[in-house]
Amino acid sequence: MKKRFDLAEGLYENIFFTYHDKVIADGLGGTSVGYVMAHELEAYHYRQLENPGVDTGEYMYSPITGRPAIPIINSIMDQEHKQVISTFCYCGGCESLNTTIIVWKRDRWRQNHDS
Repeated sequence: MKKRFDLAEGLYENIFFTYHDKVIADGLGGTSVGYVMAHELEAYHYRQLENPGVDTGEYMYSPITGRPAIPIINSIMDQEHKQVISTFCYCGGCESLNTTIIVWKRDRWRQNHDS
């Protein structure tokens, strides 16, 4: 996961798996491993346990990195028992996304005004 995280060049704030409300693997080289999901801050995680499927959380500042992020989460299911056994979360890094949009808009403006 760390390699994929690094190749994304800031697109991810973090990527991680949870088990029993605790981060068990991440894209930060283990920085968030052991972190216990907070009920209020990571309400998206607890909703996932009750209603499995792709969901998003609110815009937030990461409790691990302090960077702005938007979490997108999905369940890993035990199909036989219809229970969530783990979650996978991708937290989009808002700083990188904002920079990409600003550069795209700037380049677009230049194309329209340089003629």
